[in-house]
Amino acid sequence: MKQSLRMLAAALTLTLTLTLTLSLTLPALTAAETWVLDIPHTVSGFTVRHMMITNVTGAFEVTKGTIEYRLGDPSSIKAGITIEAKSINTRNTRRDDDLRSDNFLNAEKFPTITFKSKRVQNVRSGGIDLVGDLTIRDVTKEVVLKAGGVVVGDEMKINIEIEAVEKKG
Repeated sequence: MKQSLRMLAAALTLTLTLTLTLSLTLPALTAAETWVLDIPHTVSGFTVRHMMITNVTGAFEVTKGTIEYRLGDPSSIKAGITIEAKSINTRNTRRDDDLRSDNFLNAEKFPTITFKSKRVQNVRSGGIDLVGDLTIRDVTKEVVLKAGGVVVGDEMKINIEIEAVEKKG
């Protein structure tokens, strides 16, 4: 299993981009509030370079989570996100079944992909870096998510990206 993942990464120079768009109802108070992700307006998508020729895009159709945020204080953001691994969809049933198998996600044994934020850094106009633990299968790595967002009326839209490239050597 791990060998096949390494071979895939080496052969494809794996570049994974996870884009998560959240739509949340903004509370009227300035105290920290916990919000639940609005499932119909949440997308967890990815792009993987395939055979050095093309990109394969897909999405996880089930993403749940919460965000804690104190209005006007980006450094207060805390996120807990859970993605159902079996909900992967690349619009190719055979590929999706392979990705769900023990060759990749092993969705039966490891049904979720999780992100749990630990801290905010690099607060800037229009964005932050959200540092946290990303767990896929039984592997947890600290990652930095580049997050940006806007508040429009009673909603907040946050876009988060993570890029991971397999280290060589």
